[in-house]
Amino acid sequence: MVMFDEVKQAAKNDVVEKLKAPNGMSVEEIAVKEGLPVAIIHQWGKEVGVEAGKDDGIDHVDPRGDKPLFEIGEVFMTRGVEKLVKDEKATPSVLLWRHVTGSWGDLSDEEWDYNQTALAEGGQILSSYDLSATVTVWVITEWDRSVTTVLLPEEY
Repeated sequence: MVMFDEVKQAAKNDVVEKLKAPNGMSVEEIAVKEGLPVAIIHQWGKEVGVEAGKDDGIDHVDPRGDKPLFEIGEVFMTRGVEKLVKDEKATPSVLLWRHVTGSWGDLSDEEWDYNQTALAEGGQILSSYDLSATVTVWVITEWDRSVTTVLLPEEY
């Protein structure tokens, strides 16, 4: 079973590597690409001593967005997502972190409401992230919280 702290640390590591890279991405570019608040990127950079560009004056992250809402169980990734990772078009650790903290991406109001009910009463939880105009990645946690899968919609 994957623990929230492991997911959070993997997401941090992936974001910090992007900050540290020669000709690295700016905080704003990472925020847009990964769908993360700028404040989180600044905080994660500060925690490991990496200057994350001009600070916007926010010294903390809303603690509600930094707590797991549910267990994710074992994590699996499909071949389509593996290819996106190899092509540097997806960062599954960040998507998992967003998923487990309730940042469910591009969902309809009906899907959002279903996730809220699933949190309270049990049920499958879906996140949908549009990585580009042509690429969407889903993250699905099963009703019993035993398995979470990162996949392309066409692989469902």
